[in-house]
Amino acid sequence: MSEHVEVRRTGGFIGRPVTRQVSLDPSAAYDDDVVAEVQSLVERLSFDPIPPGRRHPDMFTYAFSVGEHTMVCAEHQLTSDLQRLATLVLEHGVEA
Repeated sequence: MSEHVEVRRTGGFIGRPVTRQVSLDPSAAYDDDVVAEVQSLVERLSFDPIPPGRRHPDMFTYAFSVGEHTMVCAEHQLTSDLQRLATLVLEHGVEA
């Protein structure tokens, strides 16, 4: 079974969750540049727990899952790599 990257965004003003995933399988029907960038970001990703931060009204919360690993963080805790990963997967991924 091929590995995939899943991003789930919850919260926000509307409160509607969005979940998308991108397969890391080279034969998947994605732009090669998207898969390469997602793969590069995943390789740099650390799944060390992020301490819970202060909640803000209408903030988004993101859950990043790769294989058996999942990391959850608030939008104000996103690193530039996590922000880019979220953008790529939510824009180019398929509904999970």
